[in-house]
Amino acid sequence: MKTMFGTPTLEEIELLKSYVKNGGKGLSDPICLPQVLQRLLFALFVPGGYGATDPKGRELLSEVIARSISSESSTAESLSNSLKQTSELCANHPSGVPRSTLHRRVLGPLKQEIAHACVSAGVLIWIQHGLCENPKPMDLKVVVPYYLNISTRIAEIHPLLRQDVLQVTAKAFDSKSAELDELTWLDIRKIYTEHLIDISRLGIALPVLEVVSNWASEDISLLRNFVKLMLGLAGPPHSRDFASAFLALISKEEVRSSFRHDAEGLELLRRFIGECQDHETEVPPPILELLQ
Repeated sequence: MKTMFGTPTLEEIELLKSYVKNGGKGLSDPICLPQVLQRLLFALFVPGGYGATDPKGRELLSEVIARSISSESSTAESLSNSLKQTSELCANHPSGVPRSTLHRRVLGPLKQEIAHACVSAGVLIWIQHGLCENPKPMDLKVVVPYYLNISTRIAEIHPLLRQDVLQVTAKAFDSKSAELDELTWLDIRKIYTEHLIDISRLGIALPVLEVVSNWASEDISLLRNFVKLMLGLAGPPHSRDFASAFLALISKEEVRSSFRHDAEGLELLRRFIGECQDHETEVPPPILELLQ
């Protein structure tokens, strides 16, 4: 299945048909491998791919994925129908559809279909394409919140997909179109920053901090904004690992310097440190000096 990206080979299609014909037997072990399922989902959900352009291909992929996940016929049939309907909805609304269409025709139906993690994983493929390869980048500012609304819901109901939601957001944060001016792109990145704050409350605060800590030097204003928002919204209890990582981020000179003439920010920082006293988190010396 090495080429199962977008358009499978004729040989692979025959293998998939054989899998369905045999009632999900014979190829069950390799098809159940996560990396193979991911390839199948990509082929089913990516705009312009096999599932998006070929109705028979969509039906075949949906059935193969469903049977590889569940051996119970009624459950597999229900999942197959959900995959087929959702991938068709995504195929009919590729990147570049207007905000009004996303709001009226896509948001509601998708939220009904993402109860199954497998369907949600496919929808994330569609979301990433919409955020990172949108043919109408000047419309991104108004459609980004709709894509993020769906990804937030996925993160809320599927703990195992939270890292995937984070990865999609991180990739989108770094995917600037040459057609976007700097001010518009900054506004879009602010939306992504607020989204990272939002999903950090779902138990992935540390991974979010890892992503933010790697932002390039030109993202300093966004990094400072992230820290200020996090200080304002984060509430106890804080894990020792999170507190240490967050204080290490704040202790960076480019971040710390923004607090020197910010009374509100200093008060938030003092409050956060006070909330961490239970586990005696070590406060970096540069922050202690700042608070004197």
